[in-house]
Amino acid sequence: MICFACNRRAVAGCEFSPRIEYPLSTFANTAFEIDHPRNEFACYDKPGNAMTFPSAVPEIPAANVDKAAAYYVNALGFTLDWGGDQGGIAGISRGNCRLFLTNRSFRESHGNTAPVLFWLNLDSKAEVDELFAQWHAAQAKIVAAPEDKPWNLREFTAADPDGNLIRVFYDFSRDGITAQPEPEPSAAPQPPPA
Repeated sequence: MICFACNRRAVAGCEFSPRIEYPLSTFANTAFEIDHPRNEFACYDKPGNAMTFPSAVPEIPAANVDKAAAYYVNALGFTLDWGGDQGGIAGISRGNCRLFLTNRSFRESHGNTAPVLFWLNLDSKAEVDELFAQWHAAQAKIVAAPEDKPWNLREFTAADPDGNLIRVFYDFSRDGITAQPEPEPSAAPQPPPA
């Protein structure tokens, strides 16, 4: 079930009806207050703004779509939704995240090449650490372990067999927390003057 207010999957106890019954356009010029399970309308635009962007769907270059899809399914927990190497493109998903895997012949006319880097934005530091543990246990190729960065992200990096990078992060500045500056390196002791 999809919440009509923010286009996210409804969580347990959500009383919103599916989008098909209550299209957002019905409420475009209406002020209303509803206690949403996330206590926010992440995708609901301010009055007068007619456009809401959906989640982006990155196109991930692959030498072979079937082999890439197998890695994303077996090591990263995605589901193969449709397609394969013969057609040059496949759609995979995990939760609300959707990706397209494409082979060279599919991409030729568009000029996009490998490797690419894309980011996955999770909802907490704990989720970043949990996903890292899942991927590590499934023998995903981990490039960098989870770490709090000075730019207020907790992140780790993984790679797929084609060298594409996946940076998984949580922006902890949303919690009112900022990263602590790196301590200044202490100066090496100087010998006493002669």
